[in-house]
Amino acid sequence: ARAEEQLAAGNTPRPGMRALLGQARKLAYDAEAALARQQYAQAQRYITSGRNLIEATSRSAGIPALEFEKQCEAELQQLQRDVQEVETRAQESSRSEAQTLVELARRSYAAAERICARRPHTLRSVAAFRMMARVAQRFLLQAEGLLQETAAAAPDRETLRQRLQELDATLEEVKSSSTAEESGFARILIEQATELRNRAQTAYQAGQLNVSFETATIAFELLREALKLSN
Repeated sequence: ARAEEQLAAGNTPRPGMRALLGQARKLAYDAEAALARQQYAQAQRYITSGRNLIEATSRSAGIPALEFEKQCEAELQQLQRDVQEVETRAQESSRSEAQTLVELARRSYAAAERICARRPHTLRSVAAFRMMARVAQRFLLQAEGLLQETAAAAPDRETLRQRLQELDATLEEVKSSSTAEESGFARILIEQATELRNRAQTAYQAGQLNVSFETATIAFELLREALKLSN
């Protein structure tokens, strides 16, 4: 891809482009994980999203507004169908952790929807939208893993407690380094990370260790992406 060639040539990518490329790589890993679990439809969605990201970073003149609006609206429609499908199965199973993960997916979907509705669109807005859509997909994938009993075992409580402490420290560090001039989309990701931190702590106290671990992991990723968008 042209965007990858720019990096190889030593060119400094814009913050939004750098964030998009990082997300594309993560989507490739997520696709591999979904394939390993034989979740082929989910893997295909990750692959499609990754391809869209690479195409977006290849446009040196920016993202055509109308094209992105159509693209994000179509992705939101598909994501909403995915959420409804997994939500139905979670309710039928009475698995509380799976239901919590679906609720988190819905919240991430709502954040992506708000970003899609904001104008004008830039590489930063595309990166923020992709990140929140990917977060929703991650929560759905984890919920499906619990429903199919293929989810990886959660860490023990002490390891998870330490991870939550690390998340608190990272969150405070990112907040203290943020400025009033910071990208509005970076602030959105920080706000989402803060909410997920609170949900991770609540899940930990409730003994939902899978939910707590996955939520904390995604909160870390949101903070990393926020830093990329603000630099």
